[in-house]
Amino acid sequence: MSTEDGSTYALDLTDGSLGWRSVPPVPALFYSLRLTPVPGVVLTASADYEHPRRSYVYANDAETGRLRWTRPAVSVLGADRDLTLLRTVHLVEAVDTRSGALRWRRPASKVGARTEAQGAALSPGTVVLPQPGAPVLGLERSTGRIRWRGPETMTALKAGDVVVVTTSDGLTALDPATGAVHWRLPVERSHQELAVAPDGELLLLDSDLVPHLGK
Repeated sequence: MSTEDGSTYALDLTDGSLGWRSVPPVPALFYSLRLTPVPGVVLTASADYEHPRRSYVYANDAETGRLRWTRPAVSVLGADRDLTLLRTVHLVEAVDTRSGALRWRRPASKVGARTEAQGAALSPGTVVLPQPGAPVLGLERSTGRIRWRGPETMTALKAGDVVVVTTSDGLTALDPATGAVHWRLPVERSHQELAVAPDGELLLLDSDLVPHLGK
């Protein structure tokens, strides 16, 4: 849970008691925060309203709230226990989730950072990175080297053994290692959002505002 004064609270699910509270490492009067929890760490993308406006991502230990690291960045594109993908103004950076140490970086899409794609999908060997106005990239997880290019998309979601991307005419499931197409699902309505249900089914939310089950 977070508030606009920059506080993040960790609560015990059994009784609601406070586990810990943290504040952004850069002081300001007001903040915009977006949390990304991964095993062992809570990642926070923070922007303040100072002049000039400052954006950064910081990581707190999930158990204690202790600050682990801070890096200048606009958003968290994707993260798991080992790797975190950050969007800076000009770059995509892959860092160690627990230490913040840089693994690799590559140029980002030339579209403005605040209109960046909704997220990247991380698989054991590949990072699938959407790029507004350009083909989606399958990147080697350890180096950032390009393995394959796919259709233009704003969203990539890991769902079982495939990565599902949204395209102008529907959904496409890609092999994360090779970019090969597993299946396509035409969708008539726009404004698509994706989620994976607890039972593994793919949930599609489109402009009809009615959830639809996919593959």
